[in-house]
Amino acid sequence: MLEKWYQNSKIPVFLFFAISVMLLYFGRNFNSESNNHGKSLCYTIEVFYPGMSGSFLEREITTPLENNLSSIKKISEIRSVSEDNKVSINIYFEKGADKMASFCNLSNAIDDFYGSTNHPIQRPSIYFSDSNISPDTERCAGYILKDFRDGKIG
Repeated sequence: MLEKWYQNSKIPVFLFFAISVMLLYFGRNFNSESNNHGKSLCYTIEVFYPGMSGSFLEREITTPLENNLSSIKKISEIRSVSEDNKVSINIYFEKGADKMASFCNLSNAIDDFYGSTNHPIQRPSIYFSDSNISPDTERCAGYILKDFRDGKIG
């Protein structure tokens, strides 16, 4: 009986194509899942305050700005570094977050913060990257999306 099904050329060809289609289907799903891993929107906000220490900037700029930003929906993580003269804050959004909506929400929160601060800081700049990143990436700035000092988008 084993010889009979093998001699019929339609059955092995059918099995070959059925297995090939299944492998292609599962392989495609596996690739799309692995390509999706680690993709999220990431923005970096930089604030310059020449002549100030990192501890002063942490207390007076970073913490209040992070508090303003934490009210934005779909933020998955906020990381910040306060150095002498400069604050850098990385904001990671959940996968699938809308790029322009996220940017507008960030922009509004930063405008609110900038308008309420009593410190003579330079207007914050926002940098954007949508490459394959993960929250373990320390620096995510890719290219300037908006520079508040010039009021340009680009």
